[in-house]
Amino acid sequence: MRTPCCHSSIILILALLLQSEAKAAYPANFYQIDPFSDFPILADQGSENFKISDSIYAEGCAGERIHVSIIVRPETQSFQGLKMDIGPLKNAASEINEKLVDTRIVKIWYQSKPMPGRKNYHRRADPRERILIPELLLHDESLVLVDKSSQHNSVKLHCPAVKYKNISIELGEEQIRTTSLRFPGGNATVEPNSESQCFDEFPVRDLANLSQFELIAGENKQFLITIAAPEDAVPGEYQTNLRVSDASEKTIILIPLKLKIFDFKLEKSSLSYSIYYRGQLPADDKVKISSDKKSETQLTAELKDLVSHGVTNPTVYQKIDDKTLFERYLRLRQITGAVGSELFIVSRQSGPENTEVALAGLEADVLWLKKVITNYGFTVPYIYGKDEAHDDGIDQQLASWKMVQQAGGKNFSSGYQGHFERSGSLTDLLIFHGDNDTQERDKAHSLGSKIFSYHNPQVGADIPQLFRLNYGLQLWKNGFDGAMPYAYQHPEGFIWNDFDDAIYKDHALTYPTVDGVISTLSWEAFGAGIDDVRYVSTLESIVNNENSSLSAPVLKEANELLNALRSGSITPPAEIRRNIAQMLLKVHEELKSTN
Repeated sequence: MRTPCCHSSIILILALLLQSEAKAAYPANFYQIDPFSDFPILADQGSENFKISDSIYAEGCAGERIHVSIIVRPETQSFQGLKMDIGPLKNAASEINEKLVDTRIVKIWYQSKPMPGRKNYHRRADPRERILIPELLLHDESLVLVDKSSQHNSVKLHCPAVKYKNISIELGEEQIRTTSLRFPGGNATVEPNSESQCFDEFPVRDLANLSQFELIAGENKQFLITIAAPEDAVPGEYQTNLRVSDASEKTIILIPLKLKIFDFKLEKSSLSYSIYYRGQLPADDKVKISSDKKSETQLTAELKDLVSHGVTNPTVYQKIDDKTLFERYLRLRQITGAVGSELFIVSRQSGPENTEVALAGLEADVLWLKKVITNYGFTVPYIYGKDEAHDDGIDQQLASWKMVQQAGGKNFSSGYQGHFERSGSLTDLLIFHGDNDTQERDKAHSLGSKIFSYHNPQVGADIPQLFRLNYGLQLWKNGFDGAMPYAYQHPEGFIWNDFDDAIYKDHALTYPTVDGVISTLSWEAFGAGIDDVRYVSTLESIVNNENSSLSAPVLKEANELLNALRSGSITPPAEIRRNIAQMLLKVHEELKSTN
């Protein structure tokens, strides 16, 4: 007669065997990977570098956008018309609605090959050389079709019938003739580019949710899953399943997802995050696909996107000449939460015009701005100087910068080493070009000024890890005050074509559509870097609180971690964040026990 203990053991073994058999029965494997690693995942990459996963795991705080990435790969059989379903994330006390889980396919498409060397990643190595890059984050996999024979990308347009436009034409290259390309579920015809007015208007849009996709035998399909944990999410462990099935509802793969919500709240970043954002309202409010002119719908969608990624105070390119339109723009900023004490105005520049008339006009504009912007949540207007000025170029602006400050405004501009020797405290904020220079930081701070980072790297580089690290923990470590990379969107020709300039790649962290915005891995990585700084800022705030009830040993351990980060390695950032989170859990547990 078996004892209850042995009987239970047999049942457990049988359950594990059944679970193993069920797992083996699925015709595809999945692998959890770092979504923002330096290791781009291409479709034909072998699976020997990946470890098959039994489940995927994510962790973060209430109110945080939590990312997890997986590769799904069938080895011997291809599948079309697949869908991915997810249920609510549940634990014993609470649940997180499945609508807060956004799944997108990481689309691989052709882009210009960058020049070697990190400082030149935004430049083209060879006007004719193209490489495959995993970049776009799409709900509709068929939005972009890739032709490997011609190395061209084509984009789906709604004209209103669906047509595809080739968007990979080089300067001087003949337009590709009508061709047919296969896409998930069928074929598509790529029309010659000049055939219709619709092509000029470029009505491109993604779907609201993940649509049907395909899996090809022996090929990788990467997904980025983003969980928008609500502010009131209950701390604890949550579980759900991602189920990939075909048209007959047959399960192709079942992926358990486990989520841990930490028992502490993140504070705001101690650094300020802006970005050169060129979006502005035109007088006609027509939909346009560009980096600059936006309908109210487009502008609202992009401002919400900026705020959701932690960039709450982008620059202003809206011109102040049309004051009614300018205030309408400010109203949208206020509604979407894209506000801060400073309003960084690029559209009204100070520049080297030092005549009496020019200075009087500048003073009048600053006084008007100072009065108006307070109605929309801002406090002080920052007026942009000449971009990247050197030596005499700085000297020529000093009179206008002095006028800005006298009128109650402040000055900001991009620049290099030696800037403060020319400007002194007339520069309130320097957007510093290149690697974080701690000597320039010290000069800025000694004058009571601030220093932000840009061109580190310049947008156009498809290197997610670098955007996360250099605009995240590296910026904090080097004592800079914030970041303002160039740019959210700025094309050298057309924003969706990376090949229509002989020298530069497009500066595109995102891509515009008629009613929203398409994200990229680098843009999500930039947002993750901001959250990295929120984690370390939260720990710093607790440690520096004189009224904290932390014990001496725990306080010492927390300080040691912060000092190690300031003086040592901060890579890889995902691992560093986990270390900070573990310290915060220990700190929070002690604070709960003593309060």
